[in-house]
Amino acid sequence: LAGTFPGRFTKVSPAAIELHLTLDLVAGTANYLAIDADKESERLYNPLSHELEDILLLMDAGYFDLEYCHDVDERGGFYVIHAPKSINPDITEAYDEQGQQIKALAGKKLKSLKLQQGELRDLTVTWRNRPGSYRLIAFWDRRKKRIGYLITNLSREDFPAANICDIYGLRWQVDIYQPYCLHKNSVFSFQQKLSAALSSLFRCVTCQGWPYQPGSTSV
Repeated sequence: LAGTFPGRFTKVSPAAIELHLTLDLVAGTANYLAIDADKESERLYNPLSHELEDILLLMDAGYFDLEYCHDVDERGGFYVIHAPKSINPDITEAYDEQGQQIKALAGKKLKSLKLQQGELRDLTVTWRNRPGSYRLIAFWDRRKKRIGYLITNLSREDFPAANICDIYGLRWQVDIYQPYCLHKNSVFSFQQKLSAALSSLFRCVTCQGWPYQPGSTSV
């Protein structure tokens, strides 16, 4: 299967698949489902920006794309996206958890920011090769023990930094959906030589998981 579904880590997993799912958290239904090789870019499966007017999109770092963020904003949509740790834009404004401005951070690079556990920084940042500015929440990732970043176009006036982190936390339902489906259908391990049959099997198993009620099953 490595020829059809090549993995990113060829020595450990020469064949690997990735499930791309757009989940409606309000309705508890899937709007889109695709299966592709793990090595392929997640950005190919971003929801279409012109369909996101008045919709809030939550995505992990694999789907991060500044041009896409700009398009979603231009078309009246909203987003909270986990940005990758490699980004290093310029800080133009900085605020603490209470909304107090931190003037000393203005003009510095993002990588110069230091945080202690439990701290948040609400930043406005710019990229030298990209137009416009972006709101970025820097937080301490307790699981990874390093600083994490969320980029959003939700307004600072209506959504404090802590609220942005809470909103993004709702995305955990996507992360547990695939193991939920496998658990529900008693599919834990198998071998399959035909890639087409493999794709069909995963689609079948995934679709049989609906309707999905968060919290209804522990996996």
